[in-house]
This record gives sequence, structure tokens and C-alpha cells, in this order.
Amino acid sequence: MDDRDTSGGILYDKSGYDIHMSVNNTSAISTVSANIGDGIYFSNSGSTATNVDSIPDNLGNKIKNSCSISFWAKDISFTGNDSFDAWVIRSSGDNIDKSIGVFGGREGETFTFERRDESGNFQGIGTTTTSWGSEWHHIVCQFSTSNNNREIWVDSELDNTQANDFQATSDFTGLDISLGGLDGELDDLRLYSRTLSESEINALYQMRSMKETTSNIQVDQFANGNLNLWDVNEATISTERTRTKGYSAQLVNPVESDYHMRTTPFGNSFQPKTIWYWWQETTNDCGSGIRLRNSNGDFEVGATTNNAQWDIDDGNGFENNVNPSFPDYEEWVLFKLFFDWSTETFGVRFYQPSTGIEYTDAGRPLKHGVDIEYIELWDYSSGWGPGTCSGETWVDEIKVQQ
Repeated sequence: MDDRDTSGGILYDKSGYDIHMSVNNTSAISTVSANIGDGIYFSNSGSTATNVDSIPDNLGNKIKNSCSISFWAKDISFTGNDSFDAWVIRSSGDNIDKSIGVFGGREGETFTFERRDESGNFQGIGTTTTSWGSEWHHIVCQFSTSNNNREIWVDSELDNTQANDFQATSDFTGLDISLGGLDGELDDLRLYSRTLSESEINALYQMRSMKETTSNIQVDQFANGNLNLWDVNEATISTERTRTKGYSAQLVNPVESDYHMRTTPFGNSFQPKTIWYWWQETTNDCGSGIRLRNSNGDFEVGATTNNAQWDIDDGNGFENNVNPSFPDYEEWVLFKLFFDWSTETFGVRFYQPSTGIEYTDAGRPLKHGVDIEYIELWDYSSGWGPGTCSGETWVDEIKVQQ
């Protein structure tokens, strides 16, 4: 479940099961600009939890013996109530005989991860971190009865681990999700039916927004109805398919030169923190994507849609179909790059809101690790270069942050 698209009292399921959930107490929460898009702000909600609908029994049983809960938290108040629910999956109704929950204030200024089986037995593990400040923090809580361990991770570091006393349970049905009973902000809530690896946790952490440490160097939502920020070979402004501002850039195959369009040079050995944009591919398109050229004229990284699959071109070479779940034609897809220039690596995120299909990873090598001079949009059809077939792709909301 991901609350970045929260609207009208609905939390949208991003797992692909399309189990969108109704919020029963919308007066206790509001949507705010948060760490990754929009998040949820809880204001003085006291000890009353905000129920968020039931979990189908077949999904409840997927997490009964192994699961991970991942979320971001900020400005969480731990005072005044020693048993509030930060985020909890629990039995329906008042009698909580089985649950998996993340609680605040159980043992002072800590988050505590607990699981209660159908017999009412429960075990918990708390964070050793107690100083939270006003910054966003990423929390991952997980357990598995198969590897006999439970863990809490804070900001991509293992904060606490204990031998697992959790027993395998036969039934984990009749569950609700509840949020609330706290003050503060939550964002990007995720529930996995397995434990996450260290690299997966790091990839989630690297998805953090750069809002508090970066500024927009260039934002082109094509709101002015022109391509004046671009050196254009073969592209046009379009009103046919747009994200937010009424215009987008339309790429039309074939293109005579190397690229459809590229930015004016950034200069000054520019090393951005993030670059992201949206694309939509038609069924007629051969493929097209983004390539980042450095000040030496060499490419650092590229990413493309290739008949609606996700491909990446980096220091390891060209990787076809980095995620088995293909995006759909005729739908908007987000692609975002996160750079670590000190290690000459980057992370990626592909995300299609209409279906919840998503792919993230981190630690990919740049080709050279120099800088970014140009953002270029290219054709791709069995290789980068001028296309030989007729097709179309739209791009919108291209942002660079430093």
C-alpha cells in the first residue's frame, strides 16, 4: 500500500492486487507533501485508531510466518500514550487475538515491532535509536519463522536484531489495517510477504526525496506550450496526452539525427542528485528513452522502454527487461535516477501508478562517473539510434534536482 496517491479517503494498493482501501475516519488525517510524493499527517488523533478496511484472508495468510513492514516517519510524538498504533495489521473488532504491528511509545522514544499469534502469544523487538529529531526516517521491521530471526532497520542500517520466538501459526485471517493513534507524518507504507535483503532495504532508502537537501535546477512541465529549453531534431509539443499542465513533448519516429531532443548544456561539471521524467508509449512505438551525456561527450547511463519493457544501459552494459512485470502501453510511467557521485553509482525507480507495477534497485555503476552535461531523448530499436519504424512516445514533467 502506498499513500502517495491518497485522495478522497482512499489508500491505493500498489501490490498489483488492486485492493484499494477506504479510510473510515478521514477527520483524523490529512494529505501533506511528504518524503516521496504525498503522505499522511495525523494530528492529535489520540488513542483512536483510523481503520483502513479489511485484508482478504488469502493475503493475510501470506504474511503469517514471514513479512516485512517498511515506512517513512517524521515528527512522530511518543508522549501522552504508551500504546498507540503507528501502523498495525490486526484482528477485526475489539478482541485482538492476532496481529502484526509497529507501535510507538511502548518503551519510551522507540518504535516496537510485535507479532501476536492466534493463541494471543506475542513477542516484540524495539529500536535502539531514541533520538529522532524532525527529519524523515526510514523504518523496516521484519521477521521469518524459517530463519528464526527478527530485525528492525533504521535508515538502511540494522538497528536491532533478536532470535525469533515467533512460532509458525496456522491461521492469520479476519484482519484489518489500522493507522493512527499518533501525531506526526507517515509515508510510503509497504507490506511484504517475505523478508527483505540488505540491498533491497538500501534501495528503498535511496528512494528518499531530496526535497530538504536539493533544489530544482530545471523543471520542464511544458506548461508554456513550447520546447524552448531544448535543442530539437524531431519532436513536437502536444496536447493529446499530458500529465498535469496541458502540454507534453511528443517524439515521432524515425529521427534523422541521433537524438529527438536534448537540453541546453548544464556546464560547471554538473553532478545532479536526481533526474526523473514521465513517459507514455503507444503500441506503434519501437522504443525510446533517456540518455545522459557527460562533459567529455561520453554517455553515463541510459534507460529505455523497448516494446513496453524496462531496459537499462549502464557500466555493466545493456540489460534487457530488468523487471519481469512489463509496464502497459498507453499508460504513464515514471522513471527516476538517484546518483551517488562519490561511488560513481546510481539507483533507479520505475513506477506505473495505474497498475502499481514498480521496480527499484541501487548500486548500479555509471559508465564513467564524470558528470552530466546533457539530457537526451533517443529512439531505441535493438540498439540506440535513429529508428526505422513509425511510432510515438510522449514525455512530460522532466525534473533535475541538485
